[in-house]
Amino acid sequence: MDAPREEQDLITELCSRLGLDPVIAQLLVRRGLAGAMEADAYINPSLAMLHSPFLMEGMADAVVRLDRAVVAGERIGIFADSDLDGLSALAVIERLLDTIGARADRVRRYPVENDDYGVNMRSVEDFSSEKVSLLVTLDSGIRDIAEVRRARELGMDVLVCDHHEPGDALPDAIIINPKVKTCPYPLRELAGVGVAFNLCCALLY
Repeated sequence: MDAPREEQDLITELCSRLGLDPVIAQLLVRRGLAGAMEADAYINPSLAMLHSPFLMEGMADAVVRLDRAVVAGERIGIFADSDLDGLSALAVIERLLDTIGARADRVRRYPVENDDYGVNMRSVEDFSSEKVSLLVTLDSGIRDIAEVRRARELGMDVLVCDHHEPGDALPDAIIINPKVKTCPYPLRELAGVGVAFNLCCALLY
């Protein structure tokens, strides 16, 4: 293995203390994970290592509103992006809502083939006609100012659960998105499903 002497010593230590293959140990060292405890935490993560979901701005309000919807038996609408991230976020949220006893007749909408990215007016009108009182957007919504405004005009509360970069203005909604400038959550690069997972963790606290 072609490595400087100091690096080789660190690799040898990781191999000895953690029983790692030298190639894996070298990769960890070159990622800056030279200490045995740090390397072990990296390759054997636990939920206890996660940041509190309540560090994410808007999370407490999101939990209160979703709890209220579940207790009152409100009809929840979910708009999820149709890519892998959006559908993964949908699966996570659906499992959570089933676990906490939300109404099973939720209304789901997705972009179809010729739709632009994001929430669309057609879906907003559909949610209204289906008597949705709380609309949750997954992997979308942060730039959909007009669509969220229309949902609010139709009497819906809106929870935006997104990870995309916001525009200059934010929608009139409860927002959980680590890329909002005022959000103190330390991991800004979460995928949409990561934001949804944090919402689930917060609801189960």
